[in-house]
Amino acid sequence: MKEQVIKLIKKALKEKRVKLKEEEIEKLLEIPPTADMGDYAFPCFFLAERLKEEPRQIALEIREKIGTPSATDFEDIQTAGPYVNFFFNRK
Repeated sequence: MKEQVIKLIKKALKEKRVKLKEEEIEKLLEIPPTADMGDYAFPCFFLAERLKEEPRQIALEIREKIGTPSATDFEDIQTAGPYVNFFFNRK
């Protein structure tokens, strides 16, 4: 599942004309401290410095570019401030 998260982020960033290698995205991915924050979280602080944009706005744009994920893989993808949170479908 982690690989799917990385690919979704990479695709969204490519549309935003940001090139990050999968290894770089993997290093930035975090496991949130509680389950209500998702299975993985992608913080946008690094991109904010690079793009000179607000991290919250970058998170919203990434979420928008990801679109509707596969219901079989993801229950939901949400933004929470400067984070994009990924929730896996456990059914």
